[in-house]
Amino acid sequence: MTGKFCRECGTKLVPKELENEGIVPYCPSCEQYRFPQYNVAVIMIVVDESTDRILLIQQYGRPTYILVAGYVTRGESLEDACRREIREETGMTVSRIRYNRTEFF
Repeated sequence: MTGKFCRECGTKLVPKELENEGIVPYCPSCEQYRFPQYNVAVIMIVVDESTDRILLIQQYGRPTYILVAGYVTRGESLEDACRREIREETGMTVSRIRYNRTEFF
């Protein structure tokens, strides 16, 4: 675990299993998972080419819809992160990856 204390309340984090994510730091006080903060993330525009529709998902029961996204694990390629996040979030497998745009801040 990278973070030892909750960034919201300061309670000591404990390792806890989260379905499709593995062991994630968890705050027992806030009852929230506290994902490690990485500098690199990917956002995927998943397109059904037969209908030209974009996939949006509801994440963790929130009422809004978002694109599939996630953090890149240290040592993981961007392409592998895209494949993994799409599989974890939707159960789908990727047939083709095409770069849309790269941003550096």
